[in-house]
Amino acid sequence: MRATKTFGVGTILWSPLARGTLPRPPNTDSKRAESDPVEELAESKGVSMAQISIAWVLSKDGVSAPTVGSTKLENLQDIISALQVKLTPDDSYYLQEPYQPPRMTGHF
Repeated sequence: MRATKTFGVGTILWSPLARGTLPRPPNTDSKRAESDPVEELAESKGVSMAQISIAWVLSKDGVSAPTVGSTKLENLQDIISALQVKLTPDDSYYLQEPYQPPRMTGHF
């Protein structure tokens, strides 16, 4: 993302809802922890997990737009409603804190 900011180029993110896994509570098939900050923050703000996820993506510098897909009109409307969700810097930190980037392998 640093390069896009340096050159003034926007970024369009592909699958910001992680193919539908972010808007759902974690389960035994998920790699997400039992205590899920997305779910907790969505509940505290009275919005959906998808709205929290999209609001977080849109709050990042250099992001022009997320590429989202939906099989249902109500899901698309829910995603669009994320434009009204405002996250504080503390909210963003709360969402990002547990993330551990995966180790990179292969060519750099």
